[in-house]
Amino acid sequence: MLLSILVWVAGVNAQEKFYIYPQQANPIEMNVNEVDSFTFSMHQDTVYIWTNNTCISYAIAELDSIALPIMEKTLPAVTTDSVSQITRESAVCGGNITSTGYDELWIYGVCWDTDPNPTIYKMHTYDGSEPGHYTSTMTNLIRNTKYYVKAYVTNSKGTSYGEEYSFVTLQDSVPGEMEYGIFTVGPNKRVRFSRGSIVGDSLLKLTYQPSSQCGLYGWGTSGYNGKLLSMHDTIDSNYVRGISNISGTDYDWGYYNKIIGGGNVNHVWRVLTIEEWEYLLQTRAGASNKYGCGKIHNLCGLIILPDDWNNTAGVSFTPQASSWATNSYTSAEWEAMEAKGAVFLIASGIRDGEIESEGGYAGYYWTGNASATSDDYAYSFYFREGNNYTIALPTRKHKGCAVRLVRDY
Repeated sequence: MLLSILVWVAGVNAQEKFYIYPQQANPIEMNVNEVDSFTFSMHQDTVYIWTNNTCISYAIAELDSIALPIMEKTLPAVTTDSVSQITRESAVCGGNITSTGYDELWIYGVCWDTDPNPTIYKMHTYDGSEPGHYTSTMTNLIRNTKYYVKAYVTNSKGTSYGEEYSFVTLQDSVPGEMEYGIFTVGPNKRVRFSRGSIVGDSLLKLTYQPSSQCGLYGWGTSGYNGKLLSMHDTIDSNYVRGISNISGTDYDWGYYNKIIGGGNVNHVWRVLTIEEWEYLLQTRAGASNKYGCGKIHNLCGLIILPDDWNNTAGVSFTPQASSWATNSYTSAEWEAMEAKGAVFLIASGIRDGEIESEGGYAGYYWTGNASATSDDYAYSFYFREGNNYTIALPTRKHKGCAVRLVRDY
């Protein structure tokens, strides 16, 4: 019996078929991506097909022909894991190779840099050449520094990269200007809040909160490109234009400036985006039970609890409280809550030119996002008594709003 093996070149398509034609029976077909290997032994008169870790055998005498494609080689594909186990000088990442590109893999790992869009021509690891999931450890990192990382994989057609993530290495200890809590603000994205909002018109510093001190700034007035911290004019066109998101850019107060009380370094702190505020208050695990109105030192504001809040601070907390007075704490009680990671945003009010209003009544905190419909507006995160908040309140760019910073964890 002579077995006919037909071979053709196929494009990269998960639905390309592998066909077996038994004598006097219907053809058997399988998707190529289900077939691990195909071998035959003329000595044993048997064809062996491994599919999904299962071996199927056919006697050659029972087959008329087998038709199989030779898949065209392409670039491989990989996804990037979230960053974990961050220390002062190391961090763990990794990736998952989702396609070999129908080719033998040469190498894979992660690459990182202090600038966005790292490549294998910068710092990188070599972690193997077998498909599947892998873990990488980045070493010799600089303390208190923001890094960008991506997974990569290489075959004969070239190198492909996964998603890009950022992280900040730790300082020698948890600094006084940073909350102890960790807050999830997106898939694979966590942050820590600064202990207070920023104040100052020339040098920015963090003011410990609860405190009545809170700077009110026009949108994007970091000091970069002539957009001064001290800008109080009411002409919206004088403020940042044509940029959809300033978070983590030079127009971001915390990113551009060296923050006194915030490590005195730049390119570390930033403001949250609309999407991150939304995830924090609506999507993260237990989100609805981790915020509410409150009063501390007779200052009104919004309390936000960290991911791992378990109320071991020994004080009660009513989620989504509609009255400032519902969650009212003494200095000692708040210190216990803060030690467990709780954050307090004072009802800072808003400024229009030189006139401030709504202090103690409502809070306006800039997000990184500009309005998509008018260049005169950006979005602020707004809250007031009554469990009433708006994540994306259209606010004229010249208005003075508070700025609360976070740093990526």
